[in-house]
Amino acid sequence: MDSGYPTLATLIAQAGGDSQYRNDLLEQLEIWTNQKVDTLIDSDLRKIYALLAGDLTVDIVHGLDWKRIFGLYLWFVEPMHTPIAQVFNSFRESTDDGSEDLLFSLLRLYSDETCSLSDILQPRTSAGQLNYTIPWHLYIILSRCMRVRDFPDRGDVRHDGHVSIDDDQPEPEPEFEGHSPTADLLTSSYALQLEQQGMIQEAIFVLLHLEGSAGRRKAIQDLLIRSAPMLDEWNIRGLVGSLKIPLRWVKEAQAIYALNSFSPPPGHIISTNHDPSSSSHPAYVAYELFLAAGNLNRAHDIAVLSLAPDAVIRNDYDLLKEIFSPFVPFSGDSDQGRVEGWYVRGKAFLDYADTMTRIPTLIPSETNPVVEGLEPDAVPDAMRAKELDDLVRGMPRLISLLPDVLTLAHSGSKGGSRASRTDAAQLKLKHQVALHEMTARLVKVVDMVRPNAMEQVQPQLLDEATKLRHIRAASTSSFIKSIEAV
Repeated sequence: MDSGYPTLATLIAQAGGDSQYRNDLLEQLEIWTNQKVDTLIDSDLRKIYALLAGDLTVDIVHGLDWKRIFGLYLWFVEPMHTPIAQVFNSFRESTDDGSEDLLFSLLRLYSDETCSLSDILQPRTSAGQLNYTIPWHLYIILSRCMRVRDFPDRGDVRHDGHVSIDDDQPEPEPEFEGHSPTADLLTSSYALQLEQQGMIQEAIFVLLHLEGSAGRRKAIQDLLIRSAPMLDEWNIRGLVGSLKIPLRWVKEAQAIYALNSFSPPPGHIISTNHDPSSSSHPAYVAYELFLAAGNLNRAHDIAVLSLAPDAVIRNDYDLLKEIFSPFVPFSGDSDQGRVEGWYVRGKAFLDYADTMTRIPTLIPSETNPVVEGLEPDAVPDAMRAKELDDLVRGMPRLISLLPDVLTLAHSGSKGGSRASRTDAAQLKLKHQVALHEMTARLVKVVDMVRPNAMEQVQPQLLDEATKLRHIRAASTSSFIKSIEAV
């Protein structure tokens, strides 16, 4: 009005009117063109008339982004009550702008019922890296929350019905949604992105949305293992308290980290009063963590293969008892959590420690020098004599069992990298030394009490030095008995 265009002001006030309004404007534009007076009208003024008429053949949209162009179609080209889907389809048919962003994809998803999430949820580039943040959150909202669209590879709904015990009538069959590999791939990719950013709790939260229970558990446990150095008290409290991740998963991850990195995880304090050697230090940490996680079999393996040989070589019988006594309550055959191979592995070390600490205290002082730093009792009574007899009778079986306790650990150790073969060779050497020490000490104790009991032991189980000492002790015992019989 102020610029002297009252007619145009009146038309703008009626913008978005009925079809008659648009037809009148189109007719006026056609008259100007036929009379060749359109060139005499200001170009901007002609564009306004064309826009009000819904005619975009005039160069109105030049330089505009797709949102503004779509707005022109929504407000001026199509009638007022035209559905958005129809407006969007008309817009796509009339423009060849190939630029698509997230909002464009959402409009496309809304307008096209055949469009699936996989057609629009593509990772957007950000700083040269794939960014799965928005695609994953949109998937959760559109598919899991609103249930309006899904990936095309989603499996069919399955039913798991069962028969009622009371009346033999089938109960209502609960529905279980099919699996979507694309959804799991998107979830795993986003979790990896968060993990690389150091956001461990957030990554595990995302992994909780994996659809398969077995795959979900493995993915979370693998992430915990990779992120064990970052599992401080704050992270653990969040994982266990907020996300309800089992504490044993965290402990197992820390144990595996301790074994692989030769260093304890953050904040872990060794509880033993003994001083494990430097090579056993991470093994003891892993042993404690596996025990805390309730993984008795892994803890038992570490105790047998890594901790026990060191304790044997150092004559640390108290440490042997300490590391194997936690497994005793789980050694029963009826216990669901019993330790595999307990009677032929861990119990052998525990019996060895009990034997070496108990027998010297039961031998009469006149026949027993100080053995392994233990003082003998006085003359044993009948109870002690029976205990001594039971221990001695069990020692040949224990000696026969010892070679299999450690040699079984080296089966299948061939192959692998050069470093792993070197480690295996060093471990095998340590086991051989420990086996030699245990056998020699047991034979020495038997020879002090009843040398003839060694007749049940196969000679090839003893090394030459031990055989010679035993032969000397047996000969001396036989000679003394023959003298006493005279």
